[in-house]
Amino acid sequence: MSSSAASPSPCEVIVALTPFARQNHVLVPDSSAERDRYRHTRAGRVLGVVASVLRRFSQEGSLLLLLAAPAALAALDVRRSQSHVAWGALVGLLAASFVVSFAYRLRGVRASVSVPRRVAMGAATHLTVVLDNEGDASPTSLRVRGPFLPWDGQWQQRATGLAVLRRGARARATLIATFHRRGEHHLDPVRVQALVPLGLALGPPLFTEAPRFLVVPKVANVTSLTLPRARRHHPGGVPRVSHLADSRELAGVRPYRPGDPVRDLHTKTWARTGVPHVREYQEEFFTHVAVVVDAATTERKRKRYAEDAPLEAALSLAAGVVERLLRGETLIDLFVVGERVAGSQAHAPGAATTVEAPRATPLGRGRGTLEVALDRLAAVEREAPLDVEVSVEPLLAERDRFAAIVLVCSEWDARREALVKKLETAGLASLVLVTLPEGERAAGTVRTVAAEAVLLGAAVPL
Repeated sequence: MSSSAASPSPCEVIVALTPFARQNHVLVPDSSAERDRYRHTRAGRVLGVVASVLRRFSQEGSLLLLLAAPAALAALDVRRSQSHVAWGALVGLLAASFVVSFAYRLRGVRASVSVPRRVAMGAATHLTVVLDNEGDASPTSLRVRGPFLPWDGQWQQRATGLAVLRRGARARATLIATFHRRGEHHLDPVRVQALVPLGLALGPPLFTEAPRFLVVPKVANVTSLTLPRARRHHPGGVPRVSHLADSRELAGVRPYRPGDPVRDLHTKTWARTGVPHVREYQEEFFTHVAVVVDAATTERKRKRYAEDAPLEAALSLAAGVVERLLRGETLIDLFVVGERVAGSQAHAPGAATTVEAPRATPLGRGRGTLEVALDRLAAVEREAPLDVEVSVEPLLAERDRFAAIVLVCSEWDARREALVKKLETAGLASLVLVTLPEGERAAGTVRTVAAEAVLLGAAVPL
């Protein structure tokens, strides 16, 4: 599946952002706390003063300020040209606008910003700025401008304006951005300023609080899901909490034993055999499914796609599987394998990597919602190679609880194949899904899903 030239595909966006976007932001601290610490250094304070002055000019004023530098070179020849007069007028106009701008402080105006707690990766994020005028004046020509974004962010609409904010009124302005990295995001505040007459300068800025939100994987559009040999009556399952009338499953009939309820007598069998028989029931259980996400590192290097593209598709597909299962009464245990690294020296050069056994995130029937699953998947990072023995340990320990296992991988090799064989040997039915770049297929009977189709939101029947 391909996208138009005007709208790059998610895989192309990931390739564009990694690693070039990181390199473009190599001098910019990634987190808000790190940026705040840098602002308190000597270099940060100097740059902060320069930035505060530059922020006081509008886009038009900034353009004139930029043109004033080369104009100063032409103005050096005061004998053969009158350029110095024009340059002096330009600088004087900018200086006068800057001085006058101090009178355009937004007194009595409160600004706040709201953003959804969770934002899908690559989806439009709306930052809603709310302005409340509790002062006596009615400021006009307000400019709302968003902050500098981290390396994975792109503004779709960074600035907007309000013609007037009347006394006692409330107004809203919306800024739109997209983010292509999962995890917690803490942006700098949004600023609001009044435009000075002539439109060259802005008044002292009014800042909102710093917006915070979590970028989570996009939920894949899983239109159908067929589990392999899902057992409804598996040993160790969780029984249903309530029964509507006689909702238990009839297992058969047996001869009557003293103490059996009279209401369970099966009259037809009694009449046919002449011996009293009673109905025997089997407890009905919730279907319990384990969704396992393979986030282990891979030694394979791709030329066309970034290494992260299949992983992002796998996380999105896992979220879609969970969302589909939660529509019913299925109990889910979400596992992530190959993610955690034990020990503080795990990342040290030459140190041995010890992988912890994956821990279950319970979902469904009041144990956890889709949001809980998205929060868990948002924190996934490739940290360790796949350890088959460690990965299957919690699954084998609880195999009597699971009716089926859905394994979602972003790569397929001998280690993944060995993991699936161990599960099958233990009697665990598995649906194996592998997200690969379009045109590639995994060997064997596993189900290959195009990574680009998942990230584009195409329908994925499973």
